[in-house]
Amino acid sequence: MSSNFATEMDDLLSDLNGGALFIQSEHARVKGNLLRIQADPVVNLEEATPGTDFSILTPTQCYEFAVLPPDLGIIDLTEEMPYNSNPNHAAFLRYLPGYHDWPARTKLTGLSIHHTMSHSPRNTAKYITNPVPQGKGYPRTQYHYWVSQYTGCPIYLCLPETYAPWHDHCGVSPNLSIGMAGSLHLSRPPEEQLWRTVQLVAHLLDKHSLSVDDVAGHNDRAGYPKTTVCPGWYADTPTDVGSGVWKRDFCIALQCCVDGKEWGGY
Repeated sequence: MSSNFATEMDDLLSDLNGGALFIQSEHARVKGNLLRIQADPVVNLEEATPGTDFSILTPTQCYEFAVLPPDLGIIDLTEEMPYNSNPNHAAFLRYLPGYHDWPARTKLTGLSIHHTMSHSPRNTAKYITNPVPQGKGYPRTQYHYWVSQYTGCPIYLCLPETYAPWHDHCGVSPNLSIGMAGSLHLSRPPEEQLWRTVQLVAHLLDKHSLSVDDVAGHNDRAGYPKTTVCPGWYADTPTDVGSGVWKRDFCIALQCCVDGKEWGGY
């Protein structure tokens, strides 16, 4: 390696920090945000700083890098969501007498996937919080995250993760609820929406030290006999357990995301 080339390489790697990164190998394709965490004189590559994803060694320097997850651009709507200070849903009051809000979460055991039957998180929250019989009479919306079908499939935070809402047909849920916008019992979600959802799920699994086995559909958690076809797209029906294809599609895409591989679509 010529000294000029080595100098140019050092200059390039010194400037290589921030922005988007796309790495391709025979094993995986990884997209993320690049962060340079170290640039030291030549050292043993086995002594890399904790958190290093890969290192590049030049004749004079050792550069260590971390690859951060892509920015999901989650939009916080929690302050905009309607709130019902006097909930009157019978099931809520039966399980939580004296409460006027969702209780704080004491544990987190998994993620639950739903379809929302709606394209407006605000309208859904309004209906959920409206007093019975005009609405559901709950204190707040039941979805922590909402993945839209609109252009770019934006992701909204609708309920703080610290709340344990009523959902999944199991009372106060120990799971984070993720709502995919639309009537997915009628059709598959757009591929972009599914990919955005599994990106969010992969992020939450990593954040909360959960595994892909901790992800389930609403209908999976509802027990038997089945009482719902949520999250849709040909989910199990009360009379045809195991008929759904949503889990196959979802798990394939999610595993690709977790492994850093490209998902080829349906």
